[in-house]
Amino acid sequence: LSSTRHLVYIASRNTVQGTPIGGKMLDTLVFVNNEISARIAYAVLQQKGIACNRVALFLTRHLEVPWFKDCAIVVDYGRRPSFSLVGQSALVGYFWKASRLLCRLLDSGNIRTCLLVNNDNPLMNHVFAVSSEHPEIEISVLAEGIMNFQDIQLKNRDRWRTKLKPVLAAFLGLKWQEPTGHLSGIFEPAAKALYTFATAGVVAPKEKVRVVSFEPVTVTSSADSDAALIVMTGLHLWMKEADYRDFSDRFIRWLETLEYKKYYVKRHPRANDGPLLKRLERFPIIGEGLSLEDMAPDLPARTILGFCCTGLVTLRLIRPDLRCIDFGSDNYCDTAYFGDRSVETLLKSVGVDLVPSAPYS
Repeated sequence: LSSTRHLVYIASRNTVQGTPIGGKMLDTLVFVNNEISARIAYAVLQQKGIACNRVALFLTRHLEVPWFKDCAIVVDYGRRPSFSLVGQSALVGYFWKASRLLCRLLDSGNIRTCLLVNNDNPLMNHVFAVSSEHPEIEISVLAEGIMNFQDIQLKNRDRWRTKLKPVLAAFLGLKWQEPTGHLSGIFEPAAKALYTFATAGVVAPKEKVRVVSFEPVTVTSSADSDAALIVMTGLHLWMKEADYRDFSDRFIRWLETLEYKKYYVKRHPRANDGPLLKRLERFPIIGEGLSLEDMAPDLPARTILGFCCTGLVTLRLIRPDLRCIDFGSDNYCDTAYFGDRSVETLLKSVGVDLVPSAPYS
C-alpha cells in the first residue's frame, strides 16, 4: 500500500485541515484524466479566479502538465492504466492514499468547488455522494473526449469492473451511489455545468453546457501533404477480439488503397497497445508519450488517420489546415457502442471526414 510510484506532494507550508495555504484557503478539488480535461480544468480555474495554490489536484492517469506544479496538493496516479483485474489490484495503493486525503479534505468543511470528469470512478463518485448532502459544494464536469459525445453508461463497462467498484469504495470508506445515467455525471442534480471543447452532439442538458475554446496554435513547421499520420486509440478495449480483428482487416485494406508516400504512427500515450499496431510496425512511431495536441505545432503530416479518436476533433479545432479522417464509424459504433452513432455528429461538426468500413469488409 505504500508504493513509491503513487505519490502525494504537499508543500511544506500547506495543511489540509482548513488553515490558510499561501494566504488563501484550499477550497477546490480538481480531477483530470488526460490532456484535454487538464486543459479545460486550467481554463475553468482562470475563469473562476481560482489560483492553483487553492487546488488539490487528483490525477486519474499519470500526466505531466506545467500548471500542476503550482497546485497545493497533487495526487499522482503514477503508472499506466490497466483494464485487467490484476492491473486494477496494483492500484490499491493509489486509491488508498487518494481516498484518505479526499475524505480529510471534504471533512474539513472548506471545499466549495469541484471539477470532475466522471462519476463511476470511486473517488469522484464519493464527491458526488457527499455533495448531495452539502449544497454549498459546487460541482462542474470537465469533458474528457469522445465519451462525452456518446451515451456511455454502465452497460459500456466490463461487468466485473462495475461490480468491483462499490466493493472497493466500501473498503476505502467511501460512499457509493450507483450511476444511473451518462457516466460523466452531468445528469446528476449536483452537477451545475459541463465545460467542453465542442457542443455538437454533446450528451448533457443544454442549459448546463459551457464552451472552453481551443484556439488555433502557431504552426512552427510545414506539414508534408504526401504524408499521413495514423493515430492509435484504445478502441480494442471496448470490442470483442473477433470484432476488432475484423475491424483491423478492414482498416488495413483501406490503407492499402491510399497513395501517401510516407506514413507515421502515433501510439496512444496511455492505453495499452492493440493488436493492430503490430500490423503497422513497418512505419516509424513518433510522438512517444505526447498527446496530439502537444504535437500540433510541428506535425510532419498534413493528413491524420484514425478511428474513434478525440484527437481528430481537437486537431481540427487547433489546426484547421489539417485533413482529419475517421475510419469505420459504421462498424465501431455498432460493435463497441451498441449502435450509438452520436459520435458522428461531433466528427462531422468540426470537419472530420468519415470513411465507412463496409466497402472493405
